Amino acid sequence: MSALDLCERETIVVATHDGPDAIPSWRYRDLACHNGLGGEAGRWVITHLPSGLAFTQLGSFEKIEDAAAALVEVALLRNDWPYIERDDLQRIAEQVRPIFRKHNAKPRLSRHGGTIYGPGKKVVGRPLNGFDGLEKR
Repeated sequence: MSALDLCERETIVVATHDGPDAIPSWRYRDLACHNGLGGEAGRWVITHLPSGLAFTQLGSFEKIEDAAAALVEVALLRNDWPYIERDDLQRIAEQVRPIFRKHNAKPRLSRHGGTIYGPGKKVVGRPLNGFDGLEKR
């Protein structure tokens, strides 16, 4: 059985520079993986649904299978995901980082001067109105 078999298809609402947007996702417990927005477009990201925060600082995934495997493993770290506050997520990041690496997470695309660079300083996009996906830049 694959990690995707454990997940449910669900439409979630995420914050974007244009306001809330409903997007399809794969959900497992209180986490979901979905197509990234802004600088993470074209990759899969994992979001903590109660807080709305994505784990994009830790990376994103090129393949849904890798994202789903990481999603399930991260969800199984704790049984209190619904009660975790935004401030707790920084401490949890240290537990999540090795799981992301194990499942082939790619580093977050770096930013410099308003331009979003991928590996090798290739320009891959620009943030809109100071916003890049789920976070204000």
